[in-house]
Amino acid sequence: MLEIGSLCYNFSMSMEKVGVSSDNHESKLEEKVREIEILLKEAKEENKELEATLQRAGIDGLTGLLRREQLEPRLEKLIATLKYSTEHSLVEQRHSSLKAILVLRLDVNKLKKFNEAPYNHHVGDQVLVTFARRLEKVTKEGDILVRIGGDEFVVVMPVLDDNVDFIKFSEDVKNRINKNLFIEVNKDILNITASVGYSVTEKGEKNTEQLLIEADLSERKDKNSKIVLEDYSI
Repeated sequence: MLEIGSLCYNFSMSMEKVGVSSDNHESKLEEKVREIEILLKEAKEENKELEATLQRAGIDGLTGLLRREQLEPRLEKLIATLKYSTEHSLVEQRHSSLKAILVLRLDVNKLKKFNEAPYNHHVGDQVLVTFARRLEKVTKEGDILVRIGGDEFVVVMPVLDDNVDFIKFSEDVKNRINKNLFIEVNKDILNITASVGYSVTEKGEKNTEQLLIEADLSERKDKNSKIVLEDYSI
């Protein structure tokens, strides 16, 4: 409504400058207001349509990543594939490219701070979108990227190589995600970091719930270590 009022005021001033009669002025002004209201209504309807389409496709409207409900079915399918390959002959296993599944649980740090004064939720949204783009950059084709809600994300990484050091690998991914990630708002540089936890299954012996719980506990441990360090530095 503020935008409509501003547009109407500007239109009114322009009419006065060119000496339009009062009656004609009122008529033109009302016509302009109707046009603006129609445009706003159409834009809202188009936005609702787009949101509904993305929701049906299982896509998060803000980040473009998968929505929460897409996570478990896809992870379960990967686990079944891995379990099948480990339960059959060594010959069949050699032909299977899937060696393990790594699950990363990520939580954007201090998102609440970005959503509050002197910033606002638009800045918080920008942080989330920037973070999602970084996830896309550091992952590979075939990885499953999901925003499970708010500042929480999950990445499922099918592992195709043997003898992977998963502690080192997950730490490397975390460093690549957090390296030089920031946005600029009104000349302020806002650094973006995430706490990251992981879980892994190499034989398909863990189910979806176990993997997600283990990754969540690992992420909380990582976040708590950051809080301790920050308090100590103060």
